[in-house]
Amino acid sequence: MRKFTLEEMIFITSIVAIDLASGVVLKPISSLIGVSSIIKIEMIVPFALIFYVRNSIPKFGAIIIYELLWALGASFLIPMSFKAPGLLKVIPALLFALTFELMFFLLPKRKSIYLWVSAIVGVLLNHIFMGGFKYLMGFPFTSLYQKIFLTQMATYLVVAILALFLSFSLEKRFSKDKLLKKFRTIEIL
Repeated sequence: MRKFTLEEMIFITSIVAIDLASGVVLKPISSLIGVSSIIKIEMIVPFALIFYVRNSIPKFGAIIIYELLWALGASFLIPMSFKAPGLLKVIPALLFALTFELMFFLLPKRKSIYLWVSAIVGVLLNHIFMGGFKYLMGFPFTSLYQKIFLTQMATYLVVAILALFLSFSLEKRFSKDKLLKKFRTIEIL
């Protein structure tokens, strides 16, 4: 297994910061509107950023590092994300990361196919794992969650597909190398 370089860690951390900032803005707005209980429209940006990081750094563990950093930051900035309080959100974040990492790792590496299959199957598996986690932890509203499970799964698929399109456009516009050059010009690295 190849180790992560300092540049890659800074890149992942920067994208996590963007994700947290968008979450601080988008999650309250979607909660106020009432859309977030069924349609996770605020997840388009985080999914796109996760897929962008995994495309830019094709190493096993990139999403795990991303999600650990995100969970630690969200514990303080977005208290009820993943519907879990405080540091308890590390567990679903790790489940989420492992699901996607395994999908990216196990599928054949034909870029156009494996990204689509990884994203779609990963979202479906992740939704099932998260439902099981919430049920095992005895979270409130699990009976309601069971009733709208298929509807939420369908909306997660739509969100994942939109996120993939956004991720591809991010990759065309901002390659990892271009961003690292910008980091160097402002003497971060």
